[in-house]
Amino acid sequence: MKRTTAGVILLGASLLVGACATTKPQPFTADAIRNAEYTSPWLAFGYARLSDGIYRERFNPDSPTVIVIRSDLIAMGDLDGDGVTDAAVLLISNPGGSGTFYDLAAVVNDRGIPKHIDTAHLGDRVKVKSISIQSGTIRVEMLAHGPKDPMCCPTVEVTRTYKLDAYKLARVN
Repeated sequence: MKRTTAGVILLGASLLVGACATTKPQPFTADAIRNAEYTSPWLAFGYARLSDGIYRERFNPDSPTVIVIRSDLIAMGDLDGDGVTDAAVLLISNPGGSGTFYDLAAVVNDRGIPKHIDTAHLGDRVKVKSISIQSGTIRVEMLAHGPKDPMCCPTVEVTRTYKLDAYKLARVN
């Protein structure tokens, strides 16, 4: 049987395409999430790469103000229905004033790399108890502020749910 160069190349290419088509992205770890890049309205350039869950930046070069974004709570689960594990992350931003802002970040698995795709603001000085993902829905249990609560001390237990809709976090009632 005589093999031609074109036949060998065609066979190699079809094996490569077949292998790529069936290979799922590797699941990412909590460490990958804690070292991923996130967008934030509190940052000078609008984005930050965390290092072990923390990012610090001078908000104003003439001021000692520091922004800290921490990924304290991470939930893993499939958010976009592709069968690959994604994540929901709690980002806490303190731009130096009295406010501490809590945001829910949706992170999808982009060929094994965490990709922050959207954020939902949860509130100023709320207390997030837990984040979970089930059937593509993110569930956030937290204490929010009641009408007479001081900013330091939210007392109203709330559960908020979110889903990805066209790669945007949408609150579900």
